[in-house]
Amino acid sequence: VLMRNWLRDGMPWKEKAGSLGRWPWNPRRELVMKSMKHRNALILAPLVLWAAFAGCGDDKSTGPGPSEGIEIGVLLPTTGDLAAYGPPMVNGVKLAVKEINNAGGILGQDVKLLIRDSQTDPDKAASTASDMIDGEGVPAIIGAASSGVSQKVLETTQARSVVLISGSSTSPFFTDVADSGFFFRTVPSDALQGKVMAKKARNLGYDTASVLYVNNAYGSPLTAVFEASFEEAGGTVLESVSFDKEQGSYAPQLSQVFPADSTQWPDVVILIAYPGSGGTIISEYVLGGFETAWILGDGLKSPNFITNAGAANVNGMIGTGPYTGGPNYEAFVAAYGVEFGEDPRTHIYAESYYDAMMLLALAIEKAGEATGPAIRDALKSVSGPSGEVVNVGQFANGVAELAAGRDINYEGAAGPVDFDEVGDVIADYEVWKIEGGQIVHVETIRP
Repeated sequence: VLMRNWLRDGMPWKEKAGSLGRWPWNPRRELVMKSMKHRNALILAPLVLWAAFAGCGDDKSTGPGPSEGIEIGVLLPTTGDLAAYGPPMVNGVKLAVKEINNAGGILGQDVKLLIRDSQTDPDKAASTASDMIDGEGVPAIIGAASSGVSQKVLETTQARSVVLISGSSTSPFFTDVADSGFFFRTVPSDALQGKVMAKKARNLGYDTASVLYVNNAYGSPLTAVFEASFEEAGGTVLESVSFDKEQGSYAPQLSQVFPADSTQWPDVVILIAYPGSGGTIISEYVLGGFETAWILGDGLKSPNFITNAGAANVNGMIGTGPYTGGPNYEAFVAAYGVEFGEDPRTHIYAESYYDAMMLLALAIEKAGEATGPAIRDALKSVSGPSGEVVNVGQFANGVAELAAGRDINYEGAAGPVDFDEVGDVIADYEVWKIEGGQIVHVETIRP
């Protein structure tokens, strides 16, 4: 703009001269135009060289070259009903990658994460998984968070021989699904949690129970296990009422659990939900003037649930979920706190996603290549139960043991994480409680 104005203001005439529409000769203009030609040549020269050499690099469609690193997909929610859970889960993965890369990476290459939002939506997440596999060539995806989303994504990953490893999909569905061995999880099945819920309810003296559950691959199987276990222990299930997670109101479901005749109200209500829907249910329960005991599923072990429901409304309520503790968990907590400035114990499953990334890295190192089938075949051999123990923060030790030809047993932040023949793990559970707006550990229960 300055150049244009300089040229314009240096010309005393306002009209073009001659029939060809040219400006009369101007010494200042002539000098500037010559300078601009030299300037353009200097700018264009490196661009031409860049264009000439741009096609000489690695073609990403043939797989990452030595300088590109090994890319792993991460498919976790930052929007939708599980948006509160996603960021800490992603942070768990990021912490593992930082430690892995600081130790020299995998097969001499850095790990690079391709992080995408599952939107807590099965169809959208499956489409995103397809893009990551077909467009980016990832050999493994970490996620998804909810069982319903993972169930749909698994159809995509299995068909393309890509490993899917979740740190929070707890549905019993995955134990029996035909997945060609491409699905793993670093949390135990809800088949165990349902038994723990029933055991705790009976130990507290509750003879009757009703269940409010989200109608998906998480809520339905967990409800079925609880019902069978509770009745086997001598209890009676009065109602099992499903709901959709995005309802505007849950009054119809509450009216089924709490009929007009209060003598038909249950001793305890089991609530299997997520923070958004769970918060609304509890708020409407309080407004309705109902009164009973509650046991909450692990999907509600979140500060967001407390905020959504109101701390006073949920004070004293108990819940169940996989238990984490011990030296490895404390080492993870300390490292997470330094890296992100917060306590992961206020969230859930960050440690399980840390373990998922660590196990993938060790499996790739063991296999000697980053392909779906190779990772699948190596995962069980690096998770134990035999071999040289590799604790949290000891990735470099694991690589050294593998290089020496020895077997390893990764002991994770979430526990032993020893995979069985179908990619499941067994772990202890806990009873947690909401006190003063905080989630506190009460006791450990073995299924």
